[in-house]
Amino acid sequence: MKTSIIILAVLLTALTATAQYYQGSTFQTQSYYGFSGLSFIPNTAVAQPGQIGVSYSSKPANGAEINLLPYSVRINYGWKGERIELAVSNTPFYSSDRLYGGVSVSHGVPDYPLVVPLFPSIKYQLMSMTPSNYHVAMAIGFALPYGGYYVVDKFFDISYFDLTVHSGVGSKLTTYHVFAGITTTFGRRVGQVQRDFNLEMMIEAAWGGSLKELNKKEEAFVSLSFRHSWTSKLFITTFIRYDNQPLMQDDELIGSSPTVQMGMGLDYHWY
Repeated sequence: MKTSIIILAVLLTALTATAQYYQGSTFQTQSYYGFSGLSFIPNTAVAQPGQIGVSYSSKPANGAEINLLPYSVRINYGWKGERIELAVSNTPFYSSDRLYGGVSVSHGVPDYPLVVPLFPSIKYQLMSMTPSNYHVAMAIGFALPYGGYYVVDKFFDISYFDLTVHSGVGSKLTTYHVFAGITTTFGRRVGQVQRDFNLEMMIEAAWGGSLKELNKKEEAFVSLSFRHSWTSKLFITTFIRYDNQPLMQDDELIGSSPTVQMGMGLDYHWY
């Protein structure tokens, strides 16, 4: 764990020192589940018309029990002329072999060596973020693990950094999710909602539970991420995530300590 943190910190420092600063970078990249957003939760951003993005994340170094494919691959596309984003991902859930209160959320193929199966998602931006609407944006979509969701973003203009607050709810009929996050971009002002320093910090959390049994939870996590624009089209993201996952066996609690997972990903976007 300590070695992994040191390696990630050194890598981010080196990238920041050597990369060119691209003014106007929006840091619009994909989440672990395919849709544009933070590392794990959606935001209101959609891929620009005609834009194609490809993302890859490695299996976390800490979390040998993680019940996912060894890697995450995502592709998204901005529908031309519309505020619609389409995406596919081979990782619809992010969990370990531990169960969330007895609710298993694995897609069942943790050792399958190929990218497939792929899980689609769609997002529609109801309202874009502009000064005329007080920098508030809204979107709806459907994607695992959140199901059908509604998300709102609010941007705050602060002197030395930008702050965007994200919040939303989602449901898959028998389960629900409540999620929220904060995105901070550092640097000098170069535009209405843009900074010249190509490093972004994200804090996010979500709670997912069962609508049938209120004491059953599907997901409960908090995550800290850093996103760096290596070039105007290539982004690197590192994250550490704490999951409140009890270790269950035969419906009995045998371990209650959180699961700590780390990972790193690359996003590339082009037209």
